[in-house]
Amino acid sequence: MAFDRYRPAMAVFFAGSMAVPIGFGAVVIKGGSPVTPEIYGELVWTIPALVWVGLQLSISAIALFGFATGRPIIAAIGAGMIAALMTFFAAAAILAGAGGTILVFGAGGWVGPVSLACAVTAWRGRDGRQGQ
Repeated sequence: MAFDRYRPAMAVFFAGSMAVPIGFGAVVIKGGSPVTPEIYGELVWTIPALVWVGLQLSISAIALFGFATGRPIIAAIGAGMIAALMTFFAAAAILAGAGGTILVFGAGGWVGPVSLACAVTAWRGRDGRQGQ
């Protein structure tokens, strides 16, 4: 089944997606903020960066746990939430103008779609028969 076949790679993808909030958290703890209105847009910028760090770290951990332990429903929920968060970030960055371009294409053109594909693969694997 596709979920079982690809879940190690998907687990690695979501382990990697935890690097961003960990790195951002380190910057915030040192007194800075990588979340700027020029890149993320005013909507995201008005919320403290540690909120975004905690949110992305938590849902990445949910997805990672689901894929690493072979629990497709948990994996689908976590991956779907990451896809939704990345879509939100991309939409907010569009409002930031040219400064948000990297986030629009990084979150909206790469991480969001891959996360959605992982969520669909996991959801289809929840009954243990799909894709055999």
